[in-house]
Amino acid sequence: MFGFNSDIRYLMPIVPFLTIIAAKPLDKFKNKKIFYLLIIIICVAQFISVCIYTYKRRHLYRETRQAFTYIKENTPEDSLILYPEYNLLEFANRKIIWKYWQGYNWFTMLLWSQDSGEVKKALDINKIDYIVIKKSRIYDDSQIRHIGAYPRSFVNRIPKFDFLKLVFDNKEISIWKVER
Repeated sequence: MFGFNSDIRYLMPIVPFLTIIAAKPLDKFKNKKIFYLLIIIICVAQFISVCIYTYKRRHLYRETRQAFTYIKENTPEDSLILYPEYNLLEFANRKIIWKYWQGYNWFTMLLWSQDSGEVKKALDINKIDYIVIKKSRIYDDSQIRHIGAYPRSFVNRIPKFDFLKLVFDNKEISIWKVER
Protein backbone atom coordinates (compact mmCIF):
# COMPACT_ATOMS: atom_id res chain seq x y z
CA MET A 1 0.00 0.00 0.00
CA PHE A 2 2.78 2.47 0.79
CA GLY A 3 4.92 1.80 -2.28
CA PHE A 4 5.55 4.36 -5.00
CA ASN A 5 3.33 2.57 -7.52
CA SER A 6 0.52 1.66 -5.17
CA ASP A 7 -3.00 1.57 -6.49
CA ILE A 8 -5.51 4.06 -5.07
CA ARG A 9 -8.07 1.30 -4.50
CA TYR A 10 -6.05 0.10 -1.49
CA LEU A 11 -6.42 3.50 0.16
CA MET A 12 -10.12 4.02 -0.58
CA PRO A 13 -11.56 1.89 2.28
CA ILE A 14 -9.97 4.15 4.90
CA VAL A 15 -10.92 7.48 3.27
CA PRO A 16 -14.26 7.82 5.15
CA PHE A 17 -12.47 7.34 8.47
CA LEU A 18 -9.75 9.84 7.54
CA THR A 19 -12.45 12.33 6.55
CA ILE A 20 -14.09 12.02 9.96
CA ILE A 21 -10.76 12.46 11.73
CA ALA A 22 -9.82 15.47 9.57
CA ALA A 23 -13.22 17.19 9.91
CA LYS A 24 -12.91 18.02 13.61
CA PRO A 25 -9.77 20.23 13.40
CA LEU A 26 -10.99 21.84 10.14
CA ASP A 27 -14.24 22.85 11.85
CA LYS A 28 -12.29 25.05 14.25
CA PHE A 29 -10.78 27.04 11.38
CA LYS A 30 -11.29 30.73 12.27
CA ASN A 31 -11.78 32.38 8.87
CA LYS A 32 -14.55 30.47 7.05
CA LYS A 33 -14.00 32.31 3.72
CA ILE A 34 -10.36 31.20 3.58
CA PHE A 35 -11.44 27.71 4.62
CA TYR A 36 -13.97 27.43 1.77
CA LEU A 37 -11.51 28.91 -0.71
CA LEU A 38 -8.92 26.36 0.39
CA ILE A 39 -11.41 23.50 -0.11
CA ILE A 40 -12.28 24.78 -3.61
CA ILE A 41 -8.58 25.11 -4.53
CA ILE A 42 -7.91 21.55 -3.34
CA CYS A 43 -10.88 20.22 -5.36
CA VAL A 44 -9.77 22.06 -8.51
CA ALA A 45 -6.17 20.86 -8.07
CA GLN A 46 -7.37 17.29 -7.66
CA PHE A 47 -9.59 17.56 -10.74
CA ILE A 48 -6.76 18.95 -12.88
CA SER A 49 -4.25 16.36 -11.65
CA VAL A 50 -6.69 13.51 -12.36
CA CYS A 51 -7.29 14.86 -15.88
CA ILE A 52 -3.55 15.06 -16.58
CA TYR A 53 -2.87 11.61 -15.11
CA THR A 54 -5.73 10.01 -17.07
CA TYR A 55 -4.66 11.69 -20.31
CA LYS A 56 -1.08 10.47 -19.93
CA ARG A 57 -2.16 6.91 -19.12
CA ARG A 58 -4.66 6.67 -21.97
CA HIS A 59 -2.73 8.63 -24.57
CA LEU A 60 -1.70 6.58 -27.58
CA TYR A 61 1.64 7.29 -29.18
CA ARG A 62 1.59 8.12 -32.88
CA GLU A 63 3.19 4.76 -33.70
CA THR A 64 0.55 2.90 -31.70
CA ARG A 65 -2.23 4.77 -33.50
CA GLN A 66 -0.59 3.86 -36.82
CA ALA A 67 -0.58 0.18 -35.87
CA PHE A 68 -4.21 0.26 -34.72
CA THR A 69 -5.20 2.03 -37.95
CA TYR A 70 -3.36 -0.64 -39.92
CA ILE A 71 -5.24 -3.35 -38.04
CA LYS A 72 -8.59 -1.64 -38.54
CA GLU A 73 -8.03 -1.13 -42.27
CA ASN A 74 -6.14 -4.32 -43.21
CA THR A 75 -7.55 -7.14 -41.10
CA PRO A 76 -10.94 -8.82 -41.42
CA GLU A 77 -13.51 -7.73 -38.84
CA ASP A 78 -13.82 -11.24 -37.45
CA SER A 79 -10.05 -11.58 -36.88
CA LEU A 80 -8.94 -12.89 -33.52
CA ILE A 81 -5.81 -11.12 -32.28
CA LEU A 82 -3.39 -12.16 -29.54
CA TYR A 83 -2.71 -8.95 -27.62
CA PRO A 84 -2.31 -8.23 -23.88
CA GLU A 85 -4.24 -4.93 -23.65
CA TYR A 86 -7.88 -4.01 -24.13
CA ASN A 87 -7.23 -0.75 -25.99
CA LEU A 88 -6.98 -2.62 -29.29
CA LEU A 89 -10.62 -3.58 -28.93
CA GLU A 90 -11.56 0.03 -28.31
CA PHE A 91 -9.47 1.70 -31.02
CA ALA A 92 -9.35 -0.92 -33.78
CA ASN A 93 -12.64 -2.70 -33.12
CA ARG A 94 -11.10 -6.17 -33.30
CA LYS A 95 -11.52 -9.13 -30.98
CA ILE A 96 -8.56 -9.74 -28.72
CA ILE A 97 -7.56 -12.75 -26.73
CA TRP A 98 -5.04 -13.13 -23.94
CA LYS A 99 -4.43 -15.99 -21.50
CA TYR A 100 -8.11 -17.01 -21.14
CA TRP A 101 -8.38 -19.24 -24.15
CA GLN A 102 -8.92 -22.98 -24.56
CA GLY A 103 -6.99 -23.72 -21.40
CA TYR A 104 -3.95 -22.29 -19.70
CA ASN A 105 -1.74 -25.14 -20.99
CA TRP A 106 -2.16 -23.97 -24.58
CA PHE A 107 -1.10 -20.48 -23.60
CA THR A 108 2.05 -21.64 -21.84
CA MET A 109 2.78 -23.98 -24.74
CA LEU A 110 2.56 -21.07 -27.15
CA LEU A 111 4.84 -18.81 -25.15
CA TRP A 112 7.54 -21.24 -24.04
CA SER A 113 7.52 -24.27 -26.31
CA GLN A 114 10.64 -24.72 -28.42
CA ASP A 115 8.72 -26.93 -30.85
CA SER A 116 7.25 -24.90 -33.72
CA GLY A 117 4.62 -27.60 -34.26
CA GLU A 118 3.24 -27.10 -30.75
CA VAL A 119 3.20 -23.33 -31.20
CA LYS A 120 1.31 -23.70 -34.49
CA LYS A 121 -1.10 -26.14 -32.87
CA ALA A 122 -1.80 -23.70 -30.01
CA LEU A 123 -2.51 -20.90 -32.51
CA ASP A 124 -4.71 -23.11 -34.69
CA ILE A 125 -6.78 -24.59 -31.87
CA ASN A 126 -7.60 -21.11 -30.63
CA LYS A 127 -8.12 -19.71 -34.15
CA ILE A 128 -5.68 -16.83 -33.66
CA ASP A 129 -5.18 -14.83 -36.85
CA TYR A 130 -2.68 -12.19 -35.75
CA ILE A 131 -0.14 -11.65 -33.00
CA VAL A 132 0.35 -8.02 -32.06
CA ILE A 133 3.54 -7.39 -30.10
CA LYS A 134 3.61 -4.16 -28.13
CA LYS A 135 7.33 -3.69 -27.60
CA SER A 136 6.89 -2.06 -24.20
CA ARG A 137 5.09 -5.23 -23.05
CA ILE A 138 8.09 -7.53 -23.58
CA TYR A 139 9.84 -8.74 -20.44
CA ASP A 140 13.00 -10.71 -19.74
CA ASP A 141 11.89 -14.24 -18.84
CA SER A 142 15.34 -15.62 -18.07
CA GLN A 143 14.75 -15.31 -14.31
CA ILE A 144 10.97 -15.39 -13.93
CA ARG A 145 8.01 -16.38 -16.07
CA HIS A 146 4.55 -14.87 -16.00
CA ILE A 147 1.72 -14.35 -18.46
CA GLY A 148 1.15 -10.63 -18.02
CA ALA A 149 3.19 -9.73 -21.09
CA TYR A 150 5.21 -11.25 -23.91
CA PRO A 151 8.33 -13.13 -22.80
CA ARG A 152 11.48 -12.04 -24.65
CA SER A 153 12.31 -15.67 -25.51
CA PHE A 154 8.99 -15.99 -27.39
CA VAL A 155 9.42 -12.69 -29.23
CA ASN A 156 12.95 -13.72 -30.28
CA ARG A 157 11.62 -17.03 -31.68
CA ILE A 158 8.81 -15.47 -33.73
CA PRO A 159 10.91 -14.67 -36.84
CA LYS A 160 12.03 -18.31 -36.96
CA PHE A 161 8.47 -19.64 -37.34
CA ASP A 162 7.65 -20.09 -41.02
CA PHE A 163 3.88 -19.84 -40.33
CA LEU A 164 4.18 -16.26 -38.98
CA LYS A 165 4.63 -13.39 -41.40
CA LEU A 166 5.56 -9.84 -40.36
CA VAL A 167 2.97 -7.50 -41.87
CA PHE A 168 3.62 -4.31 -39.88
CA ASP A 169 6.48 -3.01 -37.77
CA ASN A 170 7.36 0.30 -36.19
CA LYS A 171 9.03 1.57 -33.01
CA GLU A 172 6.10 0.62 -30.75
CA ILE A 173 4.32 -2.39 -32.29
CA SER A 174 4.92 -5.30 -34.65
CA ILE A 175 2.09 -7.29 -36.20
CA TRP A 176 2.50 -10.92 -37.25
CA LYS A 177 -0.03 -12.75 -39.41
CA VAL A 178 -0.63 -16.44 -38.72
CA GLU A 179 -0.61 -18.17 -42.09
CA ARG A 180 -2.65 -21.32 -42.38
